[in-house]
Amino acid sequence: MRMGLAGLGLAHELNGPLTTTALALELLAERLRTHPPSPEDTAAELDRVLAGVRRMSALVRHLRALARGESLGVSSVLLDEVVDAALRLARPAMQELGTVVVRGPERPGVRVEADRLLLEQALLCVLLNGAEAAAGRVQVAVQGAAVVVEDDGPGFTPLQVGQTSKSQGMGVGLSLARLIVEEAGGRLEVGPGASGARVRLAFVGEDSEEAPPG
Repeated sequence: MRMGLAGLGLAHELNGPLTTTALALELLAERLRTHPPSPEDTAAELDRVLAGVRRMSALVRHLRALARGESLGVSSVLLDEVVDAALRLARPAMQELGTVVVRGPERPGVRVEADRLLLEQALLCVLLNGAEAAAGRVQVAVQGAAVVVEDDGPGFTPLQVGQTSKSQGMGVGLSLARLIVEEAGGRLEVGPGASGARVRLAFVGEDSEEAPPG
């Protein structure tokens, strides 16, 4: 099950970045043919595209390791830094959807043991899932050793909430996020929020009263 979900998740998660990369290269090629930018601007655009390609390559390696039950990069990571990195990746898509992101107060110093790249990807999955469902607003905050994402959309159905411990019923993005979080010794919880859906990625970390997942 892990191998199948990770493989499916890999295809799912790379589709968007690959499309974005292809579009960026097409636009750059068109600019070079019509109104060539300066060498400095061209180099800066290529560096940006290359950074995205390198991240995709690293994500492939880490998801393959996850599918095999191996670990590539477990370390002590700051949750707030993970949130900031995921928001940087999510913002272009969220802006295109017209979604406003509200960043909750920071909790510096809260650390968890996890593969940082995969944890960023798990949170990115949750953020984009919320943005697609939201009426216009997504809020994300670190609460203890947990990251909570809430949107103002229709929320989860009772069936989806009932399947919170299963891989089916929640979509590839959230199912992959759950797999990554559980691999880090945490748990992913879904339920109603103040005005829509609420997803909580809970871990056992430093400066936390969070109990180990049971």
